[in-house]
Amino acid sequence: MKNKEIFNYGLFFESFSEYLTKQYSNTKKNRKIMKEFIDIINNNELLKETHSLYNFVEGCKNTNLFTRIMNESDKYLKEQTLSNIKKSENLLKEFMNKYDIQINLECEKSNLYEAINTLLKPTNKPSYNIKRQKAINLIENYINNEQNNCNFEKKDVDIDKKIASFDEIYLDLTDEEKEILESTLQENDVEKRKLLFDKTKKECLDKINEEIKNNNDINVKEKLLNAKEMLLDMEFEESTFVEKILKLYEFKN
Repeated sequence: MKNKEIFNYGLFFESFSEYLTKQYSNTKKNRKIMKEFIDIINNNELLKETHSLYNFVEGCKNTNLFTRIMNESDKYLKEQTLSNIKKSENLLKEFMNKYDIQINLECEKSNLYEAINTLLKPTNKPSYNIKRQKAINLIENYINNEQNNCNFEKKDVDIDKKIASFDEIYLDLTDEEKEILESTLQENDVEKRKLLFDKTKKECLDKINEEIKNNNDINVKEKLLNAKEMLLDMEFEESTFVEKILKLYEFKN
């Protein structure tokens, strides 16, 4: 993104998520990058407010709640100087340049992000009131269209629960259940077992990568990256095949 272009946090975060998703082979580096990003956000009040507002709007199901939250944010945003806004944006621009993160200007929610960006940068110009109202109308239409979709908070809790239980799944099985499952999954062909293992592992990684891309909660995203690293470290071994394939199946489903 060129410095002369208007910085848009929504486009940045969407592109950043895509960047992380593509890093199949270096999850440890991803965790380092994610931690650096979280530190940037947590140490800058304006960026924290910006991230919270984008996250709120994308998950909001009630236009009245949106109006109330937006009015509260307006008070804070109007106190921000142009210098403070530029300083905060430059932190993310430097982060982008450091890791060569390319902005995707054609993402599905670009119009929504543009509308949120308008609300984030109030001005005293007469024309701003017209732009602001257009932005509010677009966001309210988005919220009304999203009302029948699944609740974002419930989705986050479900993901968190799966990650927390990842290492406990096999421990919950009795010896008899292990024996039954082992005989059910038994195959004499080691090559076929490895193909099944690799296929299931890839499906789990694809599922995690999709969640990383679609989830806007930075804390949940970090947990997903931890789970991804755990999966990447899991290698096929004939002696532990049943134990590991049960973990993978449970995580995938």
